[in-house]
Amino acid sequence: MSSSTAQALEYSRLGTQNGGTATKSGKTHMAQEPGKAEGVVSVGAMLRELRVEEKRWRLRELSAVTGISVPYLNQIERDEVAKPSREKLATIAAALGADPHHVVREQEKIDLVREFGIEPQVAELMLRLREAAPDERDELRERFEELLRDVARGELSAPGSREPTEAQVAERTPQL
Repeated sequence: MSSSTAQALEYSRLGTQNGGTATKSGKTHMAQEPGKAEGVVSVGAMLRELRVEEKRWRLRELSAVTGISVPYLNQIERDEVAKPSREKLATIAAALGADPHHVVREQEKIDLVREFGIEPQVAELMLRLREAAPDERDELRERFEELLRDVARGELSAPGSREPTEAQVAERTPQL
């Protein structure tokens, strides 16, 4: 295995830590612009960093490898595509040497935060619950319920609201 392949695998193993994406450069990419999911990783910025800093590719080189148009790649990197397809994200991640599952999962977390107005931690637990083995689900369900109680008590605030009630939390939370 080449050193660059090993580095790419290590990068993809780092995944999400402490609410952000750990990168070799130490940067954490958070979507902070209006209309973006606040407090979650910016998948576009993460992909751009991989392309520019790791691969040292221009958009047209990534386009040639993935078959995705340069304008669309640019929009994804700038987080201008509300819900990029899982297939395209996985294709881009694989071309850049990142773990496609991790990249798609980060986008799914952003989508949950935007769609249901929930905290990133709640979205993360929802995804972990969906992916968990049966023997892990009870522990994750307990943690999920604890987070929902924290939101209902106002210890974690739901984006766009001041002090949500348990009914508001239940209303916004999709059934698992």
